[in-house]
Amino acid sequence: MKYKLIPLLFLAVLSTSYSQNPTYNLVAKNFSLGDSLTVHDMIKFDIYVTHTNPPTVYEYAGGQYMFNFNTAVSSSGIELKITGNSDLPIELKPRGPSINGSQIRLGVNSFPGAGNGFIMTGNGPNGTYICQVRLRNLGGTFNNVPLNLQWRDLPSSNPVTRLYAYVVTTNTDITTPLHILFKEEMF
Repeated sequence: MKYKLIPLLFLAVLSTSYSQNPTYNLVAKNFSLGDSLTVHDMIKFDIYVTHTNPPTVYEYAGGQYMFNFNTAVSSSGIELKITGNSDLPIELKPRGPSINGSQIRLGVNSFPGAGNGFIMTGNGPNGTYICQVRLRNLGGTFNNVPLNLQWRDLPSSNPVTRLYAYVVTTNTDITTPLHILFKEEMF
């Protein structure tokens, strides 16, 4: 009788996978131009991650989000901020926004340790809301020069966009270039 219960218990444990790498879609979307009807000195967009292979557990450990933008846009006159709420706890939200030449960089926050990460469950139809990025052109507008935003993706030179997850208890780079997307880009 014990032998019959063990296989059933074993199957129940296999219904959730902790040892497989999670997969995802990473999306920049909801682009908007300007703060008012006449001044177009600001561009805002949101970053979302959607977990795509449940029942594999996706325990988010952190992420760094990197973009290239049009070199014709003056980087010396652009203010970059991470704004808005997030589905992530504050200690996992990207930090240290910076511009380096024609690169936008949102740095990884501290890694919380296995068991303390954020469980990615989809969090609605858009996925998990990571943050809103706001760029303000301090010297003019974005009217005449398109931003042409692009993810810095593998196999591009460093730094590139990277996502990390705890697989069992190991902090693992799960970056997958084919899962980085843009939606609704207007610029």
